[in-house]
Amino acid sequence: MTHCGLNSLIESSFNGVPLIATPLFGDQNYNTFIIKQKETGVYINFKEISVQLIKDALKQVLYMDKYYENAQKLKKRLHSYPYNIQEKFVKYLVQE
Repeated sequence: MTHCGLNSLIESSFNGVPLIATPLFGDQNYNTFIIKQKETGVYINFKEISVQLIKDALKQVLYMDKYYENAQKLKKRLHSYPYNIQEKFVKYLVQE
């Protein structure tokens, strides 16, 4: 469960972990839209939060395969990025 800040979004995406998002302000609403669109997590409105909503969200994320499967697909795409970050860093650092 996260407020869906950028770091939380990036860390969960690279590790294939579904999220329960409760955005508070700033970019968190946009980040939540991303996980809803990619179906890698669920959204709970902070103003309407309740024990039942949290239970329902946990059941969805834990027992509905689509969230885990979509998170794993996203992880695979992120890890197969065409550039190795270390190689790219060294390439631009050691330019002739």
